[in-house]
Amino acid sequence: MVLIAVWVLLVYGPTVVLTQSAILEWWRAAVGRQSEFLGDLVRCAMCTGFWVGLCWGLVLPSLGPAAALPWATPLARMALGSVVDGLSAAAVCWTLVLVVSR
Repeated sequence: MVLIAVWVLLVYGPTVVLTQSAILEWWRAAVGRQSEFLGDLVRCAMCTGFWVGLCWGLVLPSLGPAAALPWATPLARMALGSVVDGLSAAAVCWTLVLVVSR
């Protein structure tokens, strides 16, 4: 349970900093000037949460069930686990941003 709580903080914290903090507004504005599509993505907690979770999934052992697939190679388990972590992080970040911003 503690591991999951730490993981939630590891994905939620950077996601909020990247998508909502005043200190990175200049970066979001610069990305938005380069591409409207990418500007929308860096302001979206679900989108950014996916990439933050995917990156953590590449660095840390995956919490997802894909990491335990016996038939997959270690590289495939890491890749599948990272995608599962990214999808989980997107859901967690989106939910927490909705709850906290109320």
